[in-house]
Amino acid sequence: MATIGLGVVLLISGLTGSYGLAGAVASVEALAYAVASPRLARLVDRYGQSTVLLPRTLVLTVAVTMLTVAAMAGWPRWTLFVAAAVTGVSVPPLGSLVRARWNHLLGGTPRLHTAFMLFATIDITTVAFAEELGAKSAAGPLLAAYALGSCLSGVLYGARTWQWPLDRRFAVSLGLIALGAAPPVIVHSIPLMAVVVFLAGFAISPTAISGYALIRERVPASALTEGMAWVSTSVGVGLAVGSPIAGRIVDAYGAHAGYAFGLAAALFSAIVGLTDMLRPRPVPAPPPRTS
Repeated sequence: MATIGLGVVLLISGLTGSYGLAGAVASVEALAYAVASPRLARLVDRYGQSTVLLPRTLVLTVAVTMLTVAAMAGWPRWTLFVAAAVTGVSVPPLGSLVRARWNHLLGGTPRLHTAFMLFATIDITTVAFAEELGAKSAAGPLLAAYALGSCLSGVLYGARTWQWPLDRRFAVSLGLIALGAAPPVIVHSIPLMAVVVFLAGFAISPTAISGYALIRERVPASALTEGMAWVSTSVGVGLAVGSPIAGRIVDAYGAHAGYAFGLAAALFSAIVGLTDMLRPRPVPAPPPRTS
């Protein structure tokens, strides 16, 4: 899953030198995924995972191959967008499928929280940051440090029993994401950036875990995969909107401006989460008295 988005950015930016084009192609892939994901999840809920996933995986293999060939052979740019769209439509919502399976296996047990991990990446800006410092190959280790922080926090988060309500945990973790998004704006060293993004990654898994747990509580079991896929769709739409904007910002103003754009988006998300947490909730009616 991660190599598709990162691979598109590295491939297109490396061959064309344009992060704007790389972000645009990546956004088409993300938007196509966002549109198709809930519909695929609905079919999975109806017919099962194996029946739906096998033909989808075959189409994905062909689509990724065509995208790679089109980029390396210098085909017209519209072929990149077509191949990216087919790729996005073909990518299975693996996060939703895995979470639905964990829910079936571990539903009602504390171990379920450990299974709920997923989040978007900061591919374009990190690749550009590493290239600006003359070490583009360092982008992979930097993104790996980000993911490692998320992985460790997910294990720690899932290993304990929480007394806070889910909406409060979700809002706090969104605030921590915004806090972690601030230091990259001013960091100018790859080793220091590795430390910074590692620490920033600690907010990712708690956000995903609590967010998907909220979906599990509020969506009927018969539509669980589809409900979780709508969350993935929201992430995909965010990527589809943000990727070309970030790419153009990076092209025009550099990587640190791209990080500033990410910080602004994180702050907005934190405000939305806090607003939702403070919203008055309906009080459940008391049970009827029995004589």
